[in-house]
Amino acid sequence: MKNPYPTNFSNASLLIPESRIIAGLLLQEPTTEEWKRQVYDDNILQLRTLNGAKTAGNLIRRRLNTMDKALWKFVHTGSKELATQSVLAATVKFSPLLGDYIRDVYQRERKQFAEQLRPSSWNQFIEECHNRIPDLPVRSESTQAKLKQNAFRIMAEAGMIDNTRNMTIRHLSLAPQLKRYLENSDEHYVLSCLLPERDRV
Repeated sequence: MKNPYPTNFSNASLLIPESRIIAGLLLQEPTTEEWKRQVYDDNILQLRTLNGAKTAGNLIRRRLNTMDKALWKFVHTGSKELATQSVLAATVKFSPLLGDYIRDVYQRERKQFAEQLRPSSWNQFIEECHNRIPDLPVRSESTQAKLKQNAFRIMAEAGMIDNTRNMTIRHLSLAPQLKRYLENSDEHYVLSCLLPERDRV
């Protein structure tokens, strides 16, 4: 059975400045050689190591490739809010473990008017996943800790919680351009993660 929950957000959060750069490069439809030249040789992401540039560049590319050029433009030239939410949309589609947590736990807590997101809710969610999917691989404690840390970092960067310390739940108002894009692209799963049920079409 294919693992429905790859650990593909354990090494990075949203990386918004870097995502803007990669989105601009993808809009140029680079060849493999051009990609390597700009990301690896020219270090357009301005990272300290070649390995860091490769890892970040390839991760961002895989995230953004879940969507199309219209969303890449939001990321590349949109406002900070639009770019951030667009990267979030691509990330939850690329990383359904994060998406399901946001949909099943965060949206539920919002619906119940909870003031804070409990850190323990992540561990409870993972336990529920294992109960529901008995063949789900058991991850190391260090990987689990990284996933939990980055899940909350991503949610804080996106404005879903105030910060990773007090975990105060905030109202995420989805940018109208992004909402229309997701509706027109039939991105029902992503919408279920980013919008309360009452706000969906």
